[in-house]
Amino acid sequence: MCRLLIILGAMAALSGISACAPEVDIEAEVSNLTDEGPYGGHSIQWYKVKWNTLTNDQRRWCQQQADKKSIQSCNDADTGWKQGWGDPKTNPPRRWEDGSELD
Repeated sequence: MCRLLIILGAMAALSGISACAPEVDIEAEVSNLTDEGPYGGHSIQWYKVKWNTLTNDQRRWCQQQADKKSIQSCNDADTGWKQGWGDPKTNPPRRWEDGSELD
């Protein structure tokens, strides 16, 4: 019973502290996210899987940025796009090795 009262007291104190925390500027958060592009912030693996759809949009956005080399999501999107394009699992060949077409 004593532990329960201690836990409840601690929870009440923490909720009081969080209520006094400064408000977060939502505009600043949104602008930070848009600085990474339309699909920024994903892993190279994510860009690899989506290499022919969403990654294309991210790479187009990156090409318009003057400092694209310093934007991590641009580097990740470019690497993921190249890996996805070169991977037969995500970019299967259109023809078999004997020259016949895929169904």
